[in-house]
Amino acid sequence: ATIGPIVLFIGLMINEEALRCINPRHYSAFIVGLFPSIYDWAVIVSGRSPIIVNDVNVALDDNVFDNFFGVLAWKQGSVLISLIWVCMLMYVIDRKWLSATVWATIGALFAASGIIHVPKAGFESFVAPESEQCRSEEECWQYGEQWMYFLAYIIMAVTFLAIEIIRSFVDDEMLLPPLTNEVQMNENDDVKTRDLDLLRRKDPIEELSSNTLDNA
Repeated sequence: ATIGPIVLFIGLMINEEALRCINPRHYSAFIVGLFPSIYDWAVIVSGRSPIIVNDVNVALDDNVFDNFFGVLAWKQGSVLISLIWVCMLMYVIDRKWLSATVWATIGALFAASGIIHVPKAGFESFVAPESEQCRSEEECWQYGEQWMYFLAYIIMAVTFLAIEIIRSFVDDEMLLPPLTNEVQMNENDDVKTRDLDLLRRKDPIEELSSNTLDNA
């Protein structure tokens, strides 16, 4: 009972420190990266998974919502999903399309091998639902198959690559150049720079002692 609040407090502190260190324009990507773990926690705590696993057997659970497969998809491999999506969205925000393409391709490889989004890794269920996506052997509820997630990442990767190619070879004013820290950051929105400036400032007592020694 006591470990929960402690873990919550530590998690809030970690997130607060992370928000202080990243550029404000990346806040939205950071928030999206929290959702896979939130969904993982919600499914476990609420018990709203199509199956209930215990020490004896696997029982069917009818206490689920329609279209709940989307939550389950974000739950499977939540840490890797967060890593992939945060990096991909940060590069999309910065308009660095080649880097976004790389991360979308990494997501496609993980999805194709079943490491993320589906309950079981491997290629045996590449075109068929697996395990908790089914209410019974005869009836599977709405689900996302492994190949669907793979195809979704491939579509994103091709889209990002196409944008980069068009921007490189076509003079289009709508396709702006990549953002850099020098372009975006200023004294009004750069929290990290302000914090570093504060750290560089000397303590008033230390500065007074230093001046006294110099005068002596």
